[in-house]
Amino acid sequence: MEFAKYYDVSKMVDEMQVKEEIYCYPTGDDKFKGVYVCMDTNDFWICRILKGYNEEYEQDENMYLVERNRFSIYDVMDKLHDQFGKKLPEFKENELSYVQKNKAHDYFRKFKTKDIIKAVIILDDEDGLSNWDCCEAESLEKAIQVVDGGYGILKNVV
Repeated sequence: MEFAKYYDVSKMVDEMQVKEEIYCYPTGDDKFKGVYVCMDTNDFWICRILKGYNEEYEQDENMYLVERNRFSIYDVMDKLHDQFGKKLPEFKENELSYVQKNKAHDYFRKFKTKDIIKAVIILDDEDGLSNWDCCEAESLEKAIQVVDGGYGILKNVV
């Protein structure tokens, strides 16, 4: 998985909905216009773009709302362990944080990108699609630029 770049996972969300692997993601007219996942140093970020709402969550047909949620890399590791049973690394009590992060990132290398992303989507679904922050945009293109941050969005991994 590429570090600090968002992946467009919208198609994966669609497939997971069909397979009934997730339950909170809206469908039909309320469906998200895009879903994106990014791996950062300490966290995984998921962004969802919703049409028709401003950042006060008031209906506004001309606006797009970008919601961001984050999950600790350790929560994602636990979810992957639950799904695949691969042994988690051992962390020592007084171990330096960069050593722990290196062990975590080594653990992620044991998985396919799509499996890691799927774990993040499931965590987001289990969290009830809450969000850490949000931002409004006047068009879908501008909403995608908010997610992109100038670094580009990688193609879907499905």
